[in-house]
Amino acid sequence: MIQPMASPATASKPFFLRRWFLITCGLVLFYTLAGFFLVPAVLKSQLESKLPAMLHRNVTVQEVQINPYVLSLGIKGFEVTEPDGQPFASLEELFVNIQLSSLFQRSLNFKEIRLKSPAAVIALHPGGKTNFDDLLVGGGTEPPPPAEPSAPSRGRAPGRA
Repeated sequence: MIQPMASPATASKPFFLRRWFLITCGLVLFYTLAGFFLVPAVLKSQLESKLPAMLHRNVTVQEVQINPYVLSLGIKGFEVTEPDGQPFASLEELFVNIQLSSLFQRSLNFKEIRLKSPAAVIALHPGGKTNFDDLLVGGGTEPPPPAEPSAPSRGRAPGRA
């Protein structure tokens, strides 16, 4: 049986569809690999490198898990210790699940937030200072004094006749 020759428009159509299919599969593969492997590794390293400078304490994180398809984040083994190694705060697990539908509403609605075994140590040092007083200081600058109220203006209020 003789097959009719395909016209140039129909011959390029399968290649065009195959190309878009391969591009879509590549993007889904990238999203999957980045979401499950790359982003958790970067987030863990950022937490362990940036938080110690902000908290003036040592920070360790055992594991960060992200599921990019259900938009969930899990942090396991989060510990903050004093510079001398004493425990300051910890939690066994933090789990956050964002509702996918909330992203279409341009808001963040959480389906679930779960903390497992949170702990904090509050110590009172001699002189009445606590072990977290340095966190309450906002960089050593005092807030500006409140502005004095201005004198009321005489005349009509805007928008009134």
